[in-house]
Amino acid sequence: MKEESPARFGLSLPTPDWLLIDGALDNLDAVSLGDPSLVQWSGAIREAVLRDMPGRTADLEGSESRPAVGTPPEIRLPRETWAFIIDALGDVEADRMLADDSSLPPETRELHARIAARSEAIAAEIRKRLGP
Repeated sequence: MKEESPARFGLSLPTPDWLLIDGALDNLDAVSLGDPSLVQWSGAIREAVLRDMPGRTADLEGSESRPAVGTPPEIRLPRETWAFIIDALGDVEADRMLADDSSLPPETRELHARIAARSEAIAAEIRKRLGP
């Protein structure tokens, strides 16, 4: 009997939101070097999303491959993958700490506060769109 693929849920988000997701997954890679399966899964998600981005190849290296700003086509991923993305976006502790660090310039602190807030907002939006 042929194994069925997991149900896939499609979402279309603005390119800046996908770039923030890509950054959250990249940060997760950086702190997960002790867990190769986590690094592999995160990388596979990034590559899958990048394949569907207009103006960008599945090359994770180099700014020359950044996607065009706009809304990419709907990206379809299994529910467990969306849950993984939500968890990665929810890990904003480092950005919150940098936003509260009075030794940093105000612009840097504001940037990290905006990144943390937007990451949490994107995670909430994904949760809402996927439903129960």
